[in-house]
Amino acid sequence: MKTAITTCAFGGVYQDIARVTYPTLRSYARRIGADFVPFETRRQPAERVVFEKLQIRDLLLGSYDRVLWLDSDIIVRSDAESLFDLVPQGTFGAWDEAPSSFLFDEISRRQHNDYAKILRDTCACLRLPETAWDGKWFCTGVFVVDRTHLQLLQEPSQYPPGWLGEQNYLNAMVQVLKLPVTVLESDYHLMFMSKKPRLEAYIVHYAGMTRGAGWTDWLGKGLGVADVIRRDLDTWRDQGLWIPDA
Repeated sequence: MKTAITTCAFGGVYQDIARVTYPTLRSYARRIGADFVPFETRRQPAERVVFEKLQIRDLLLGSYDRVLWLDSDIIVRSDAESLFDLVPQGTFGAWDEAPSSFLFDEISRRQHNDYAKILRDTCACLRLPETAWDGKWFCTGVFVVDRTHLQLLQEPSQYPPGWLGEQNYLNAMVQVLKLPVTVLESDYHLMFMSKKPRLEAYIVHYAGMTRGAGWTDWLGKGLGVADVIRRDLDTWRDQGLWIPDA
């Protein structure tokens, strides 16, 4: 079975971040026997860059049986298990952010209560059957798919609005298609809303980090996201948790 890890980094800021993070993604791919095949060209330059994730469908229509998406602002520890082992084939594997959002703060609680509305609005925009929210909302910074998910990854009839349009689209499709899912533990997709210290996780995602308790010690120090990630990788290296490829 042929597997791939993919991502993309378009624009100067994300390319700066990718220079720090890609070595961890490339090393993880090598260790679990997957190819590392980041997307280098935009297919839909007129749309928000997040929809480039749908290029995964081309990989599955080609030579790959299973694909793991990792956002470019993610780092992976050297002792992380293979997500292809943790997610059974035939299931969509991702972390459910809804419970953490509900527990985090008032802003996130309002967002949690709005997931049902986001689902309704997305289905209406795409003319999908109206579907009752099942209580799960997957963060699509990390997810595993395979060739049973080609319909999930097809180009939408129109692109849903909103900053997280692709996440809303994929969640709507998962629920409308009633896909079997595997919910990842937060150790394999830790974000700012988690109460756990970030460097105790196997996979750390830095999106939204300015809002996280324990994630803001870099503010006011002239550091950018890439600087914070580089510093965190130095900590992992000192602890023997990140061993760069030779």
